[in-house]
Amino acid sequence: MKTECAADGPIKTDDLHHLREGDIFVDSESGQKFRVRKTALPQQSIGGPHGVGDPNDRSLRRLEADVLIPNRMNEQVQKVECRESLEVFFELYAVRTCNVLDRLLNWEFNDPWFRQKITDEYIKERAEFRRTGKNVMQRRWEDYCEYKKKRGHSFIKSTNDISKMSGVQWCDLCKVHLSSEALLHMHNNGKRHHRKVVERDALQALAARSVFISGLNPEIVITEDEISEALSCFGKVEKIHLDIRRGKYVIVEFDQEFSAHKAVFEDKIHIGHQVVPIRARKINFDQCKTKSKIYAIDTNKLINEINGLATFAGQVDNLLELYCLSDVEIAERIKCTHTLTVALSDYFSSDVHVRIFGSSSTSLGTKGSDIDASLFFNISLTKAHCAGDLVRNKYTLMTCDVTALRGRKICAEEYSRLTEADRVRLLNKIMNDIRKRGTAPVSDQYPILDARCPLVRLTVNRKHIVDLSVDNYLGCAKSSWLKSVAHCDSSQLIRKFLVSFRFWVHTNELLKTDEKQHSHFNAYILNLLCVTYLQLCNYIPPLQRAEKEVIVNGWRIDFIVVDVDLSCLTLDKLFKLKLKDTILCPYVGNAVSFDQFQQLYPDSSIQDAFKLAHLNIQAKTSLNLHENFADPLEWSHNVSILVSEKCIGAMRRKMMFALSRMKIVPDSFLAMLQEACSTDAGTKSSLECVLKINVDDYQANQCMDAVNYIFVNILAFSPAVEPFEKRPRLDSTLNELSRIYLVKQRTWEGRRQKRRQIMRENPIVSNDSLALEEAVTQQISQISEETSLFFKTYVKQKAAEYFLKFVLISGSPVEFNSLIHFLQYFIPAHLSRLLSSFDVPME
Repeated sequence: MKTECAADGPIKTDDLHHLREGDIFVDSESGQKFRVRKTALPQQSIGGPHGVGDPNDRSLRRLEADVLIPNRMNEQVQKVECRESLEVFFELYAVRTCNVLDRLLNWEFNDPWFRQKITDEYIKERAEFRRTGKNVMQRRWEDYCEYKKKRGHSFIKSTNDISKMSGVQWCDLCKVHLSSEALLHMHNNGKRHHRKVVERDALQALAARSVFISGLNPEIVITEDEISEALSCFGKVEKIHLDIRRGKYVIVEFDQEFSAHKAVFEDKIHIGHQVVPIRARKINFDQCKTKSKIYAIDTNKLINEINGLATFAGQVDNLLELYCLSDVEIAERIKCTHTLTVALSDYFSSDVHVRIFGSSSTSLGTKGSDIDASLFFNISLTKAHCAGDLVRNKYTLMTCDVTALRGRKICAEEYSRLTEADRVRLLNKIMNDIRKRGTAPVSDQYPILDARCPLVRLTVNRKHIVDLSVDNYLGCAKSSWLKSVAHCDSSQLIRKFLVSFRFWVHTNELLKTDEKQHSHFNAYILNLLCVTYLQLCNYIPPLQRAEKEVIVNGWRIDFIVVDVDLSCLTLDKLFKLKLKDTILCPYVGNAVSFDQFQQLYPDSSIQDAFKLAHLNIQAKTSLNLHENFADPLEWSHNVSILVSEKCIGAMRRKMMFALSRMKIVPDSFLAMLQEACSTDAGTKSSLECVLKINVDDYQANQCMDAVNYIFVNILAFSPAVEPFEKRPRLDSTLNELSRIYLVKQRTWEGRRQKRRQIMRENPIVSNDSLALEEAVTQQISQISEETSLFFKTYVKQKAAEYFLKFVLISGSPVEFNSLIHFLQYFIPAHLSRLLSSFDVPME
């Protein structure tokens, strides 16, 4: 413990340990008062004129010697000492640069002169900080202020407080400092400030005529019509924003500000069967980022639109009209590319043009999709060769002013000398100049250099997101092939199949990118999945080459698609995908193993570049994915490399439940989209299931005991205590028994693989099916994931028929549906033997 020193030295005292931090100590000799300060640091680190250490101290703590100084040495080596040699070596041998950098670091770190140099610099900077109490940036700012004062610019209020400046004006809207009132006046008259003023006024006006309603019950479905009807008593409702994800709030916009004030004055409002508070809408302009008005698809609204149609085909036809891009919207997107072509013609030669591809050109695009476009010259950049000495090199193009490019336009020969990343960097620089000049309505442009094909992402007309790449012939060829496949059938069955499957994935939230794991499905993966399935079923032929060979970047992009007739098929029959654990190859129209894939493509460049992933299609129900997708044109590209095992498992489970619901309501696309469809009689909900079993002359209690044996002894379910119920009616002709079970592990998943493994290892057990299933459960219990399902089982007898009814009490409805789908086949397979046996456990 230390105290502040007196003028002639430390305070003379026997013991200070009884004092606490902040206590006042009075010196008995001089009568002076001192405040106690505790510290674990030595006097050299807490002394000095500013209490941050002694400037003349040269001792180092372990943190400084082992961490801070080595970090400075590492930064000095990379940025100063070895920068030029690393840049030259990286251009020649990019793969081995890391090893070379490690050797350079070891050599510099073992140099005692270099370490002493960095140590002296650190001690000198630390001494200056202890002497002045200010870091490097603060001292530089003080020097700059002194320089401006000497030049006659008196705008510093106090050099001791560098954050307070006299004469400096502040624009609170744009968050910028301006050195004088004249500059502030010029800033206020600028375009950017004026645009923000307009945006702020528009937001404030919108907030004034809007209300915010919270506290909605997400379990109660509320439509926009109900909300509009409840609030129409205050005035005309213009727009309603429902919380699509959680359903807990709603924002309502009126046409007049007075209507919103009347609604807020009521404080509470009745909507359906709920009484919820209503408040004024608040918008913070500083936290409200400028977002593009991108069309957001409300899947619930689309489902309600197609709910009135009775057949599977009719629902999908209506879905295509509501979900896909119309001809007017496609024409609007093409117009955007024409606008970009005109704007870019000021910087590139006259043969440049922007071409649209992707979903906007395949007739498979949705209203929420972005625009894929590419910049092309009249020849491919891979074939453009340097013509003469007057062609500018990479350094000139990348460092010159943008205005110079308008004076002397870029030709294909010059642009081809740049790398793919530098082409995008230069293109982004040009798009920024187009935005400033206002020659095209573009905004929010930024380059994406780490993509498979580098591109510039920008917004056109504050509405459309455009991904603009350069010389992307491969992307255009893939889009043309998908468009030809989608339209090769005159009945449009293939296009309906691709769009409806994508909408199913969209409703199950499988298209959204998982930011934590960076895995997601995209439209191209889904389209290839469906096309390969159609090829495996021999509905369409594999990819066929044209007579004239066209090669781009080393890959053939020529193809022909033969017309097919699928009028004999129905759309609901296609939603039963049964594929194998292999690599899907749309080029050959088949699924092959990895060894066969290597034989088909012996080129080492393809085998080295192709990376195996988790995407597979193997289950008896729809998409049980663990498969690898080889691109039909670019063979070394595994399309499914972005999809993680977690994302695949989610699709597998949801497709299995969708197909189980489709078996009950076969002629309804809505049955695949909804977990609980309110349809005609005979439909089961996701929380209740009824199985009809034909039993000969056995009693209900024997059937209940047999089911209990399956649950407890075979599947390892735990019986639970059933609460007392109301007594049944005396005139009831329906006799039933019931028991409750608790499921702690998913013992119904993965049984087939374990069963086959046990039968190979122990063939004797395979003779007894019950013993085999018990052994399977025992092994699965060791690796199975934990769960918690609480359900009730009824055995009902009516006349000579028996019914098994399962009702979920608590737990996940998704897992309960998975269990019921398994029990539909497992119980009938073993119930007959248990009933015919004389040693069935009777309780």
